[in-house]
Amino acid sequence: MNRFKDGIELQPTDRINIHQGEKGQAFLLIHDTEEQDTGLYKCEAQSMAGRCRSSATLQVLGKTWLYCYLLYVFTD
Repeated sequence: MNRFKDGIELQPTDRINIHQGEKGQAFLLIHDTEEQDTGLYKCEAQSMAGRCRSSATLQVLGKTWLYCYLLYVFTD
């Protein structure tokens, strides 16, 4: 499974956590969001059964102590 922000593949950092659930769901958590986190986030998965894509647009209006939680759900 690959995750991207504005076309660039995301890697886990101290602020960005990537998790995969037991039922195939994928989670992207962004702690201490900043304006630079604004963008188009995409997740792509591929297997013998086919290919799925999901996307979400995030707009951060200012620095906050909250975190952003994006959930990608893939269905058959």
